[in-house]
Amino acid sequence: MTTKNTIKNRFKQFHEDVLTRINGRTTPEKGDLTYWRSRILFALIATGMALGFITFIPIVFLVLNSGLWQIAAYDLATWLMGFFLLFSRSLSYELRAGISLVLIYLLGLSIFLTIGPLSGGPFLMFAFAVLSGTLLGARPALAALFINSATIARLRSSRRSLLTL
Repeated sequence: MTTKNTIKNRFKQFHEDVLTRINGRTTPEKGDLTYWRSRILFALIATGMALGFITFIPIVFLVLNSGLWQIAAYDLATWLMGFFLLFSRSLSYELRAGISLVLIYLLGLSIFLTIGPLSGGPFLMFAFAVLSGTLLGARPALAALFINSATIARLRSSRRSLLTL
């Protein structure tokens, strides 16, 4: 067996193990909504972890040189939470998805408050609402839209100059 096949088989086994953890004791049928939601959640967390690992050192230097140490601390905490979400055996799918969504919202909010509205913060806050619908359904998506609207309204009233473009 070649090295390429060995790496591919190990990743496939890792992928299946993590999906089993994400789904808990139930194994959804292929093609079922739960099946796809768990795969999307895995892709979201695993991609975030991989890209976070690649970009972590340059981002830390950039934000620390800019005096934005809060973003560096939050990025590190989010990255460590990603490990917990991937490898924890005790979390249900709903809790795992909910924690992931809260992390995305808080990251967007912290970037929005620190850098301003012309940054990646509003994009992450928008992604929070879209992913809520994708991972948890229509009611959580509506709740996320309400949370985003209330947050932006509150920011607009308290920091008028921040949201003026």
